[in-house]
Amino acid sequence: KTFVLNLSNDENNIDITFRSISDTKFNITIDFSKVFLFMTSNVGAKEGNKYGSIGFGDIKTKASDNVFNDSFLPEFRGRLDLALAFNELDNKQLLKVIELEIKKLENTLAKQNITLVSTENDYKKILKKIDDTEAGARSIKRFIETTIKVKIAEMIILETSKKRKILLENLI
Repeated sequence: KTFVLNLSNDENNIDITFRSISDTKFNITIDFSKVFLFMTSNVGAKEGNKYGSIGFGDIKTKASDNVFNDSFLPEFRGRLDLALAFNELDNKQLLKVIELEIKKLENTLAKQNITLVSTENDYKKILKKIDDTEAGARSIKRFIETTIKVKIAEMIILETSKKRKILLENLI
């Protein structure tokens, strides 16, 4: 499909056309012939939680179709090859996200010779502490950033973790 989007203001004129993007101000063209363009939106997030299955899926319910159609002009919708709905994550999936985020933190700390010890019970405690599970992974990342990482940073700065071993359960 040909996709043309013209974004312009007084200083810049960007023209996105089939297989390339051209910037007339800087006289450059970038090849996009092998690029997939993904656009995200929270359109239908509230309504979508009432319908469908967990995870990715085609927009199938009448209610989600109506919200999608009401939110975007037909000219725009006609240029889309596919629209997917992503529904709310359940607790099992949220626990997996928590585990992945904590494992990333463990790997980062390991490079500084600090061991972070975590258990599945710790992940469950984190899930209980999160107020807004409807925000999914964002609320998990926010909790880890603002609570756990802050406490670890304080421990490192104040050198209260001289043993270089931190129990996650003490940070929750």
